[in-house]
Amino acid sequence: MGSATAFGQAASVTDKRTTTEKGRGRQWQLLCEQARRVYPPICWICHREIDLTLAATDRMSWTLDHLDPVATHGTQVPPIERTRPAHRAHNSSRKAGPPPQHRPSRLW
Repeated sequence: MGSATAFGQAASVTDKRTTTEKGRGRQWQLLCEQARRVYPPICWICHREIDLTLAATDRMSWTLDHLDPVATHGTQVPPIERTRPAHRAHNSSRKAGPPPQHRPSRLW
């Protein structure tokens, strides 16, 4: 549960520790390097290409998304089969939610 802000809305509480502080820094880095070699640079959420030349902090840059919420596997790094490339913005907005369901653009 978050704390109240000056405007009376609850502020979200997030874990601000780095992956290294959470106990999975180097292993996660190695997994990301492996995933970049194995997976094509296509966002599994929007199915569009990911520009690998963007800065890591860019909202459309490459990130490795967990298919399962981190809470289900704690500090263990998931196997590569349980990860997918995603745009940073899409990965961040999904948070610990379920994987997106493909929806047709129009009902025919």
